[in-house]
Amino acid sequence: AGVVASDSDSSSSSSSSSSSSSSSPNPQTTKQSYNTFKASYLLVYAVIMLADWMQGTHMYTLYLSYSVDISSLFLTGFLSGAIFAPFLGSLVDRFGRRLSCVIYCLLEIVINALEHSRDFRVLLFGRVLGGISTNLLFTAFEAWMCTEHR
Repeated sequence: AGVVASDSDSSSSSSSSSSSSSSSPNPQTTKQSYNTFKASYLLVYAVIMLADWMQGTHMYTLYLSYSVDISSLFLTGFLSGAIFAPFLGSLVDRFGRRLSCVIYCLLEIVINALEHSRDFRVLLFGRVLGGISTNLLFTAFEAWMCTEHR
């Protein structure tokens, strides 16, 4: 009975997939498209994670050169992450994982621009955005990978 249900699911999905170019009933084509997505995903994810790790080591030195309260800046980032974490998951689900990944990248651009300011309030705002972007980094990308090819 499971095979029959599977066959009927395949035939109904093949008739609906004729209007959609993103899904294919051919398992080999599906595996190839998944492997292509996986390779490009892993490349992007590795670059983004490397950039995040490198940024963390340089932020301390940058803030030190500004003679600002470094602990307050880092604490603000961590608290922002803790405050926004419960809400970001549902927002990622609502607006889409791919869009959330793009928003992460845009936030990082803004954050990196804000880090060049010596104004403490601007730096604090950058750390609030940093807490949000860190949550997106560790939720949206992996959720996108998992849901792209279930």
